[in-house]
Amino acid sequence: MSQKSLSSVDEPIFVFTDPGIDDALALAILARSKKLRLLGACGVDGNVSSRIATVNLAGLLRLFGAKDTPVFQSLVDDPVHEYPTHVHAKNGLGDIRINQPRLQGKPDLAEFLRSRRSSFQILSLGPLTTVADLLKQAPGLTKRISRIVLMGGGFARGNVTPYAEFNIYTNPEAADAVFRSSIPKIVVPLDVTERVKLEASDLKTLEQIKRNKVAKALTGMLLFYFNFEKKESGLFGGYMHDPSAVVAITNPELFRFRQAVVCVDTSSDETRGRTVAKFSRGRKANSWIVLGVNEEAVRSVIMQGLIGK
Repeated sequence: MSQKSLSSVDEPIFVFTDPGIDDALALAILARSKKLRLLGACGVDGNVSSRIATVNLAGLLRLFGAKDTPVFQSLVDDPVHEYPTHVHAKNGLGDIRINQPRLQGKPDLAEFLRSRRSSFQILSLGPLTTVADLLKQAPGLTKRISRIVLMGGGFARGNVTPYAEFNIYTNPEAADAVFRSSIPKIVVPLDVTERVKLEASDLKTLEQIKRNKVAKALTGMLLFYFNFEKKESGLFGGYMHDPSAVVAITNPELFRFRQAVVCVDTSSDETRGRTVAKFSRGRKANSWIVLGVNEEAVRSVIMQGLIGK
């Protein structure tokens, strides 16, 4: 893998996401970024069902001024898992209501991407089930996907089990298949995203933006998220998992990367879903892993994106 894989490339981005409050924050930054071009997006099963994720996705893109972005719904379900409603609420958006357009039919995602003649990159903010299925269903796309940037994994610990992070644990086999693909990958793991957080002062900044429906919606979502974390850990704030993955694309200079071979534990043991990085020399790396981050600088970029600057 070359250093070029880390650069903010010009190729448009196709997003797989399961909104989810931090997904919504990431979409707000992505949809209004002047650096990035949004090719399309697919709602996947994860924080909520794929149906709810897709409805949320379409509504959020409309809210953020990207209503013409093609939206797809995953036709692939993950293995049975519990939806984290205590983190995101039943509707996935902290019980905040947004205008949600009526979706017409279920357009073919593989056909849409196959019809493109130029390259694009994938940003995955949820479980990798649909990405793995796409690569299996349309292997010819591999040559046109310049890289996959994914939020997922935890190399020091997990957040579902002591070993596994939610996006990987939901479907370890799919995650492992994506890591084994020849497409360059950038991994933004739990180890780093839990070092980037918004706190009460950031919430207050958003609250002070008057007559702005985007800021009002984001404030409501963040308040739900902050209250969850307050009960969980005592922190009145929230970890910026998915927004950090977007910033890794727009501002890679704010992160420290290292190449590695990454695989996923697909056993039935207690370590199932664990992401394993092998840094030993002589191996052909399949991923760049984010190992370090300028927390305050990334937080600043996230806030600028949420405010709409």
